[in-house]
Amino acid sequence: MSSTTPNTIINYSLLPRLTSNDPNFLTPCNNLIAPTNYFCYLGKYTQQNLLEPIGEPLYPLFKPLYDVLEEKGSSIGLKADQTIFVLMLFLTYFWSFIYRLIFNNQMMRKQYFLKQLYIATIGLFYAIFTFGYEGMHGVTCALVSYFAMLILPKYLAPKFVCVFVWAYLATCHLIRMQLDYTSQRVDYSAMLMMMVLRINSCAFNYADGLNPKKEQELEDVLIEASIEKIPSFIEYLSFCFYFPALLAGPAFEIKYFQSFLRNYDEDSLPISIKSLLFNTLLIFISFAGFTQIDRFDREFIMNSPNEFSALSLIEKILFIELMVVFFKYRYYLVWHIAQGACWLSGFGYNKKKKVWDAFRQIDYFGFELATSPFLLSVSWNMSVNVFLKKFIYLRNKKKGEKPGTASIFTTFLLVAFWHGFYPGYYIFFVLAGMGVEFGRMFRSMFRHRVIPPDYDFDLYKPIESLQKINLSIALYNFVAWILTHISTYYIAASFVLLSVEHTLFMWKETYTGIIGVGMILYCYLKFDGLKRFGIKKKAH
Repeated sequence: MSSTTPNTIINYSLLPRLTSNDPNFLTPCNNLIAPTNYFCYLGKYTQQNLLEPIGEPLYPLFKPLYDVLEEKGSSIGLKADQTIFVLMLFLTYFWSFIYRLIFNNQMMRKQYFLKQLYIATIGLFYAIFTFGYEGMHGVTCALVSYFAMLILPKYLAPKFVCVFVWAYLATCHLIRMQLDYTSQRVDYSAMLMMMVLRINSCAFNYADGLNPKKEQELEDVLIEASIEKIPSFIEYLSFCFYFPALLAGPAFEIKYFQSFLRNYDEDSLPISIKSLLFNTLLIFISFAGFTQIDRFDREFIMNSPNEFSALSLIEKILFIELMVVFFKYRYYLVWHIAQGACWLSGFGYNKKKKVWDAFRQIDYFGFELATSPFLLSVSWNMSVNVFLKKFIYLRNKKKGEKPGTASIFTTFLLVAFWHGFYPGYYIFFVLAGMGVEFGRMFRSMFRHRVIPPDYDFDLYKPIESLQKINLSIALYNFVAWILTHISTYYIAASFVLLSVEHTLFMWKETYTGIIGVGMILYCYLKFDGLKRFGIKKKAH
């Protein structure tokens, strides 16, 4: 393959279109040093010999529509990849409505195969149309895992699937880093990340179902979700490619999905107009916040360091905080769109609580009004938190025991690994784990001095809760809220900036902000300070 001259500028922002026929196909790999270039070559040859022969022939069929979307998207400030992604998210409402229209009648309600075929067909189309041949990564991961569970010995299959899907995801993350470092391009990795959780949970559920000692070794919530039989191929495929949750989640388990297909009657499900309207309102709010991302873009810190350095300290900190505040709205937007589409198809109803909260990605008020890092973390990416609790947190301990500090940091490190290998992820999640621990220390030192043990504030019953508040409680909650959000947004800047270089630059320009003070306080309280407050250390 020939390479370009030094003066040639190559646009790698739309890598799915840089096919093996392009003279610049291997140029990104040739510019890397060993051993990182080997990951790049591995990805390129996989693309050339496995992904393109299947996915790329469809590109000429889609190209006229791609061109129209790129033109329309650019007119409102969206890039081509963003336009396609957002359009496909909104189209899930149409396909969910069609699903409800077809299968919500007496004749079609028990046509399980047709339900599965409809879901799998739409999901596969979404994967290929949205991501081109890169959508085949999800297909490959799903197929290899299914046939492994089918063919390998029962004791080995779940372990193999777990190792395979995480290794596959890790390899894809490494290749993406080599080809498109620090890029915010919308690509297949988000789809693959959610699919890995679903496939991994299915393998765990299968292993739990086969465990003869599950009653003695597993928590009740794990036993309840276990399965003893591998789902049929089409059912498994529809589970992996369930289109309302394909692009942005939520994560869910095979047993709930089987119940969704077989055991619910949409006419009997109480439709909450209030919840639908509120979710729609949050979509508009999220879109408004999403449009402000460019006003506080990370590129200002990354590409204009001299201009950022010229700002006053207050202006720098304010920019960092607002950069993260508006950055989170990209997640708010896709999560609320996906949640509405799931509800429309009848997915997400909690039969025990009789509310639509079986699977959620975000508790808006729970996150925005959180008064501790722990409450902040459990209100964000909630379906992933459930996965981590079931498959990491509860499995790093014996039945009946409370997880300790090691479980907290193991969980946060796995979340970082799930996101990829950018150093900024690991900086953020390690600091976030320390933040949760620090919040618990803060709470154990001060809360009982201010707030009665029987006090409980319900965000969704504010009138009744406000009647119990006095000045000291309000002041405590306000200070805790301010400290929680300012500190979390500051350390989350490393998640946005991705690299060590830019994170250290940001810290240097703000004199390490809360990082230095927080680290000193954490070490002091962790190893000695709690004793001075008369508080005994205990596992949480």
